[in-house]
Amino acid sequence: MNKISFFLLLLYGMSISVMADERHGKVIGQIVSEEGNPVEGAYIFMIADMATQKIISSTLSDDDGTFSLESPCGEMVMGISCLGYRMVRMNVSIKDAETTDLGKCPMEAEINELQTVVVKGHPVRVKSMPDGFSVNTTDIASSSNSALDLLGRLPQIKVKGNEISVIGKEHILLSVNNVMQRVDKEQLADVLKGYDATLITSVDVITAPPVKYDSDGTTAMIVLHMSSKFNRYTGGNIGSEIMKGERYNGRYGVYSTGVFNNDKLFIDITPSYNHNYSYMSENATYSYDTGDSYMTSTPSRGSNDYVGGYATVQYQYNKKGYFGLNCNIGRRDHDNEFVSEENYSGGQTFNRNYISIGKPRVNASVYAEHSFSDSFTGWVETSYYSYKENNDMLFEGCYAPEEHPFMTYLSNQSLKAKGVTFANDYSLAVGKNTSLDFGFKAYYARISNERSNELTEAGYHATSQNDRIKLDDIKLNPYISTTYRPTQNLYFRLGVQVSYSKRDLDSRDMERRKLDYTNFLPDFIASWNSKAGSRLSLILTSGCIDPKFDQINPFEWRINQHSYSKGNLDLKGESHYTYKAVYSYKGSLSITGYVNQRRKEIVSVNRLVDGDVYSVTENAQNSMEYGIKPSFYYDRLKWLEISAEAYWGYKISKAIISGISEKATSDIWGCNLYTGFVFNKARTFTGYINCAYTGRQKTAVSTTDPMLDFGTGLSLFVLDRKLAFSLSGINLFASQYKGKGERQGYTISFKNRYNYPTLYFSVNYRFNNLKDATPRRQKMMRSIEQRM
Repeated sequence: MNKISFFLLLLYGMSISVMADERHGKVIGQIVSEEGNPVEGAYIFMIADMATQKIISSTLSDDDGTFSLESPCGEMVMGISCLGYRMVRMNVSIKDAETTDLGKCPMEAEINELQTVVVKGHPVRVKSMPDGFSVNTTDIASSSNSALDLLGRLPQIKVKGNEISVIGKEHILLSVNNVMQRVDKEQLADVLKGYDATLITSVDVITAPPVKYDSDGTTAMIVLHMSSKFNRYTGGNIGSEIMKGERYNGRYGVYSTGVFNNDKLFIDITPSYNHNYSYMSENATYSYDTGDSYMTSTPSRGSNDYVGGYATVQYQYNKKGYFGLNCNIGRRDHDNEFVSEENYSGGQTFNRNYISIGKPRVNASVYAEHSFSDSFTGWVETSYYSYKENNDMLFEGCYAPEEHPFMTYLSNQSLKAKGVTFANDYSLAVGKNTSLDFGFKAYYARISNERSNELTEAGYHATSQNDRIKLDDIKLNPYISTTYRPTQNLYFRLGVQVSYSKRDLDSRDMERRKLDYTNFLPDFIASWNSKAGSRLSLILTSGCIDPKFDQINPFEWRINQHSYSKGNLDLKGESHYTYKAVYSYKGSLSITGYVNQRRKEIVSVNRLVDGDVYSVTENAQNSMEYGIKPSFYYDRLKWLEISAEAYWGYKISKAIISGISEKATSDIWGCNLYTGFVFNKARTFTGYINCAYTGRQKTAVSTTDPMLDFGTGLSLFVLDRKLAFSLSGINLFASQYKGKGERQGYTISFKNRYNYPTLYFSVNYRFNNLKDATPRRQKMMRSIEQRM
């Protein structure tokens, strides 16, 4: 075990050892429904003092409804809580070393929309809604470290370090009052850390948001309803993070957020800077049927710097609507050095490759929402973006023995991309239980790319290349969808979107090329909720993944002495269809059966041409994957949270091009376990352990070996929870990415290393104006009391 993992696990042992508690008596019984059926997963807890309502011991009922709970002696109040049932309270006398048998404890089904549910040792009030649920957070806000910590204490929301998710959903949208946070998923945690939990009065978790926000049925929306204090609010956070890993790997970053809200005007500014440096290695061996071989070894090191930020300004002109501006400006710079070694029949070559890339980007969006009536709402959004990339590459080759040639080249690439997008969406309520959503999205981009290359081979002759291309890219996505809710617990959605893409490429040295393709993408959702807490959903979603510009870039360039990379102008979008049946029980247990179908799957394919290896991205295969994903989430104790997931799938891949295996089958499986701890009563000292394992995977292109990942961390909050420290170990048992692939005429085996054990430390301070006057008022009150 390396030093990082040993140090962190030692801290865990010291922390957990102080949590033991001596117990003197026991209570047993069986939780049943009014009909006498056993109730599984009911939360049973003991309270000694009703004034503080402190829970001193707790447990869960088994699948047959039975439970056994140890407790200190004395007169106790026992509570029984379960989603879908009314809370039960009874007085129990606990005697030393004796077992009290309560027999059958019946629970009455909850017919009201408002329920009390115990989550992580605290009762919370949950109100059911047709498209999700709402939680009153007033009682638990004061003991939460931030808005992120608060959300982690709510039903069906999981917070794993800096990752937040909703059970059964793949994506999350966050809204603060009516201001949508237009940030990447990785930035959501930083946004939530900047808000004091006491600002939040309630949280809505919308599991079926409008189609505008959820085109494929896999998105949940979280809405934070802020208190009146937020109407005159200035605050934010500032933080720094440091990472140091084995070899040449690390990171340093600073970031901050500033929020100003004045009734109708909301302003959010978030600048950040980070410097990353890394080391990795790639090794590949090509074994030919003739007995020859070609091996490459490429260790590399380099830096990746980013500076930029985003800002949002939104104004609510009346109760019916608002408009806003969101802008994102940043620049990323790469400086990398690759030292490669090539071994082939009869020779060996050493190369050194320097790459410098600058990537400035600007993106701005203007948006508006207006409710024309209680039943008709419209959205409009227009975006502009500008992206540039200047790439300078110097490749130096040396040789051994002398009779084998080598090469040296200097390459420059200038890429410019500009584009606009436009979206117009409407939602119309038709009657009491039906709504109609429709709209379209349009996208246009102009990309120009100029590349020059000066190559000298073996020191004897030189060649030069120079070309410039212009690419026009157009995409249209009209859609229509209808939603029907015959009852509060039953929900249907049926829709279709059309994805049309068109490319037009012009070049100085090539003929003009045009390409277009259309995909019809249906979606269907049927969801039923029972009052007992069960949910069953049938889902069909579909989409189209368009190729990236790097994949269709027509230039051919040399990677090293015998390796080339080439774009594919004929590459089309990859369409995918997912069929799922999802069963969940009380937000804790979830079982998903799925079928993933992919057509014209985009895959990087290596081909051998006259002893040289060409890498080209192609629509290489169609695939079908069948699988099941069970998961369990346990959050009934104050000090412990467990999230366990597993998946197994059987994948069939069939090649639609020559040069790769015609058919391949594979078992795809893996699991991950996350455990979160709270080490003290105030919840200011927390930690986690996370472990993930991915089994062997095989496709028509390659087979990869199993991989393991393990991480752990601790967090401490001080100064009234405003100052936070985090210490984590990342990739403590990171595996190599290795495997092999079969081709016509040769076999390729690879063994790459991208991740190394890394120690992560961060500090974050949250500030606001909520208590500016409070200390002065408290001081005046104490002075008056002393005089009296």
